[in-house]
Amino acid sequence: MSTNDIGAFVLRSLERAADPEGTDARDWFRYQIVQGTNVVSGHRRGNVGDVRAYVEGIVTALNDRRALKRGRVNLVNETTQPRNAIAKDRTA
Repeated sequence: MSTNDIGAFVLRSLERAADPEGTDARDWFRYQIVQGTNVVSGHRRGNVGDVRAYVEGIVTALNDRRALKRGRVNLVNETTQPRNAIAKDRTA
């Protein structure tokens, strides 16, 4: 199955998380982004609206990156051709 068959990355969950030990910080959230069987988990501190916007930005970036791979073409690198082949192409 290719990456294209799996589907887009989506936000699966966003929920409050326990504060890390040794810190007075509050308002931590845990998120999960999924694509097929791939799971990206993370933590972010802030209010729910800011954290959601941050995670949605990650989802967008992952999907944009994935979309760019779809449109790739095979480019010929001149350094992989024998030198005499390059010279012949330039003199023709």
